[in-house]
Amino acid sequence: MSTHSTRTRFTAGLALVVATGAASLGLAAAAAELTDDQGASPVVALQEEDTSSTSSSSTSSTSTTEVEDGLKCQDMSFPDVPADSVHAEGICTAVDNGLFKGNATGFDPSGNLTRGQMALVLDRFATESGKPLADGPKAFDDSPEIYQKSLDRLNQAGIYKGTAPRVAAPTTFLSRGQMASLIVRMYEYLGGDVPAGTDAFPDDDGTTHEAALNSANAMEIYLGRDGNSDHANDIRRDQAASILARAYERFNDENGGPSDPSDPSDPSDPSDPSDPSDPSDPSDPG
Repeated sequence: MSTHSTRTRFTAGLALVVATGAASLGLAAAAAELTDDQGASPVVALQEEDTSSTSSSSTSSTSTTEVEDGLKCQDMSFPDVPADSVHAEGICTAVDNGLFKGNATGFDPSGNLTRGQMALVLDRFATESGKPLADGPKAFDDSPEIYQKSLDRLNQAGIYKGTAPRVAAPTTFLSRGQMASLIVRMYEYLGGDVPAGTDAFPDDDGTTHEAALNSANAMEIYLGRDGNSDHANDIRRDQAASILARAYERFNDENGGPSDPSDPSDPSDPSDPSDPSDPSDPSDPG
């Protein structure tokens, strides 16, 4: 682990609570046994920590429920996230490193992430990793100003492709499979090592995002749910934070930590115009 990633950790006490909670879920025991393409010994598909019900693509939960022991990260607190949430560490890692920002009332952990929000987060990912994306020409006609620059950068880099010519669909919810593809493209573009992986999940065979899901699982970034990728369902904000935190830490560990970006406090350039969704708080598309 690089020295940079250590600043993302909570206090030792909270980290112990999170680790204990994750262990109690029996993640390893729940792993699914699969076989690689060559018929070699079975491999294990890592499991996502969260096994709660999936969210619907038709609605997004934006209500805030305060909990008695809210999550306290390095510079921000979230009253709607339990301190012992399985995603607590991922949320704080993502927030402390400038990838997510939350909104006026909290983090909205069960809310869906939109394609536009994901673009902002990916843009920040590149900036905070010391490899900011270059500005690009206007690529989409349907993007609000808050997402436009990030989408243009991501599109120019070949990371965000849109749903149709000049259509970014920024207010559409992001699916789990789409997220995997975007993260893998970003990782490759920034020069990270992306293994091909094996057939990690039985429910994504022949789908558009299968290769990316296999790679993300091999990188221990995307863990799946109950042995499946659950690729067609919308990604929740807390799940997205955990996945992106893993990707961010892995990338910076491989590359010796981020260099000093020109403005790490403002990574408002998520380069994934092909996958924008509607943020609950457009002023904070994290």
